[in-house]
Amino acid sequence: MKTKITAALFLVLAVAMSCKEDEEALAPIIGKWRGTMAEIEVRPFGIPLPVSKEDDTFDSEIEFRSDGTLILYDGSQPTEGTWDLKGDKLTTDIDFNTALINLSGTYTVETLTETTLVFFLEKENQTITDPDSGQTISGDVKAILHFERI
Repeated sequence: MKTKITAALFLVLAVAMSCKEDEEALAPIIGKWRGTMAEIEVRPFGIPLPVSKEDDTFDSEIEFRSDGTLILYDGSQPTEGTWDLKGDKLTTDIDFNTALINLSGTYTVETLTETTLVFFLEKENQTITDPDSGQTISGDVKAILHFERI
């Protein structure tokens, strides 16, 4: 009987601690963030080295709300969607495209502190058009987005 009570208490404590850890993991992302840099890396098929491009003028803002909704402010039209963070996987359904990649999907959170958020999205078998040259490229694309809390 004593073993069953100890096991039950252990289970209750484990569940309670698990819930608290989940709440703490979500808490830092909630709020408004401003983009500081975007990096796009393309691995064209048949070429061993990736092609990278940085955009330090990236200043889009994103707001993660505690109810699981988000708003992306890029230019004059806000774009709304939802988000979910489990471990280091951030999933969004936001309908937003850059010149190279659609930004909906599952990101990997690289850095999440009270002031800094960095996450990336990888998409395979994409066909993109280089906005500078107009050349079409097929390959794998990785978008890395850097934000600071505002």
